[in-house]
Amino acid sequence: GAGGSNSGDPTTAISLDNRWYVGFIDDAGGQSVSYSTDNGSTWTSVVSGELPPGGSLLDKNHMWIDNSPTSPYEGNLYNAWTAFGGTNDAEIEVSGSTDEGLTWSAQEEISSAVSAGSHNQGVNIQTGPNGEVYIAWAVYDSWPSDETAIAMAISSDGGATYSPATRIINNIRGIRSTT
Repeated sequence: GAGGSNSGDPTTAISLDNRWYVGFIDDAGGQSVSYSTDNGSTWTSVVSGELPPGGSLLDKNHMWIDNSPTSPYEGNLYNAWTAFGGTNDAEIEVSGSTDEGLTWSAQEEISSAVSAGSHNQGVNIQTGPNGEVYIAWAVYDSWPSDETAIAMAISSDGGATYSPATRIINNIRGIRSTT
């Protein structure tokens, strides 16, 4: 794969200046992002989320780039995932880059305010025209039952801070174990 071997869950983005990105679970169980400045001929891999002590996997990741030309944070990258094991077990964490993926901020937990009965998983990131960052995911209140809610955390300052997460849709019937 791009940047070497990996353990799956690829996600991609391309910047307005044609820099290519691939996010993935790295072989250590953490998160990495590879970037290419030559249309994919060569890749450089950078760790964006480290597996903490006692952690087993940073899973079901999603990466996004703010490509809005009106955004004061255009070019910022965001990578989020579910942390399994460690201090933030079963919570959503996020990391960001403001320098084209060369370095990444410390991973930050953003989901505990929804008090999932089991875990949070299936994260998706989008940005708005003014640099808003929207991170949504499924809430599992029991396991192995289906998803029961959708939760969201929002940043209005390019990922520097996030609002406390809230359940934005309740009483859903997910599809994880029910056909």
